[in-house]
Amino acid sequence: MNKKIVIAIVFATCCISCRTEREKELDSALESLANVNVFYYKPVDNFECDKIRWCLTKIDSLATDKELEKLAIRNQEPIIRLYAFQLMLHRKNESYMDIALQNIRDSSKVIVRDFYGFCGTYADMISNICVNMLVKSLKCMRDTSKLNRLDSVLLYSPDAKGILYYKELFLKLPPKIEYYKYVRRHYFEQHNFYALLALARYHKKEDKYQINRLLLNFRNHIDLPCGFEQPFSIALLAIQQWPDDYFISALKRASYHYLFADVMFSNTLKYFLGALMAYNAQWSYDIIKRSIEKMRKKGNTIDTEILMIRLREAYQENPHPRYKSLFK
Repeated sequence: MNKKIVIAIVFATCCISCRTEREKELDSALESLANVNVFYYKPVDNFECDKIRWCLTKIDSLATDKELEKLAIRNQEPIIRLYAFQLMLHRKNESYMDIALQNIRDSSKVIVRDFYGFCGTYADMISNICVNMLVKSLKCMRDTSKLNRLDSVLLYSPDAKGILYYKELFLKLPPKIEYYKYVRRHYFEQHNFYALLALARYHKKEDKYQINRLLLNFRNHIDLPCGFEQPFSIALLAIQQWPDDYFISALKRASYHYLFADVMFSNTLKYFLGALMAYNAQWSYDIIKRSIEKMRKKGNTIDTEILMIRLREAYQENPHPRYKSLFK
């Protein structure tokens, strides 16, 4: 009997010892990861990222699913919460969806590098990063049910903001009357300019002013997080949803600034051309044609080539035959 007790004590001691050693290794990896304090969507070949990969590999081998969940929700370090969530996605942990939805109000910021080629280094919120990763993962898995759940939560969340996925959500949201008040709330209360993309599809008279106001303020630029677009660009996208005569005067006025000046490298030029093409009218054709002729007269072949590339991109999204002759 005594022998069995001794064996049990030794076994328990070994278990406690092993667990303690594992926890020490886990804590060490977490501490190293927190000290780096940079988040990468994708690994890059440099020393700092090698250290991050080592930490993540170590944490993944040591932490249980429950421990990862706890880290993703409760850890005081935002960077640890974020990487823990990333590991949960990698494992396809069954709780990753619930944790992502809990994080849509997490306004803590971390330093991010390598955001799918948009920027180099910038600060971003946990909420936006988690949704970016979640959407990419759900699309790869073709999990439409979870994606629809995310859409529903974001639409009905009055205090969720600073999430880039709203652009995609509002572009695809059907103009059902039961959604209208929630979309307006996002625009007027949360100042989410992407809500205009959904409002435009309702074709309501009271929303015309909001789109036109942004068109007339085409010279105004505000500081935005990486990947987000200026209100003027969003208004141009909204017009593609609703090419109403009410906006023609503002479009003509803005065209002298955007289409008869130096060509921009941003998507704004494509959006502008797309907005004009959405009217499928002679006046819009003439504006585009004159801008091409003026650019060619300047003799700047690079700017002319950029203009034609953006024109082709816009035409592919608005393939009205009227504009086909512009490519000759």
